Amino acid sequence: MEFVRTIHRLRAGRIPEASQFNSDISDQPSSPTSSKFEIMHAPYDKRLGHPADFRVRYRFYSKGEGGRSDIPYQGYRSDFWYGHQDHKSNEIFMIWPEFEDSFGAVILEDNSSVAENGIARMWVIVPQSRIYHKEKIKIGLIGYFMEGWRKVAECEVIEIVGLGTNPTQSK
Repeated sequence: MEFVRTIHRLRAGRIPEASQFNSDISDQPSSPTSSKFEIMHAPYDKRLGHPADFRVRYRFYSKGEGGRSDIPYQGYRSDFWYGHQDHKSNEIFMIWPEFEDSFGAVILEDNSSVAENGIARMWVIVPQSRIYHKEKIKIGLIGYFMEGWRKVAECEVIEIVGLGTNPTQSK
């Protein structure tokens, strides 16, 4: 199952702006018993050269609430949705979470589930869409991690970081 998750993570860069997210392979073993090649999460701020767009407090729905059967690992690439009158009726957004540990640091291990609830840094993947989101995403906004049209986690925006100052054009 871990092999399948790794393949999905490596293949997920389907747009040019996402290609910089596909460099997760490190040749440094983390323990004497680990394999020579271990997949580790490379923080997005190091890959992109700018801070996250905003931060959210999230809670994954239980399976009984219509959520996932298991909690995802770091590197999870859900879409994001929030209600706003300007959205088209079938619109969801490529805004990906990057999960923090209880001390506010990015979780680097991607071989175990993240917390069921916690804090995540949010990254607008298509730079041009920051123009659309910067006037709409505000502290207190409720949004959702989406898998297709299924809401799998509820989020509340708790901090705007670089949404108004991060690049709005692809490099």
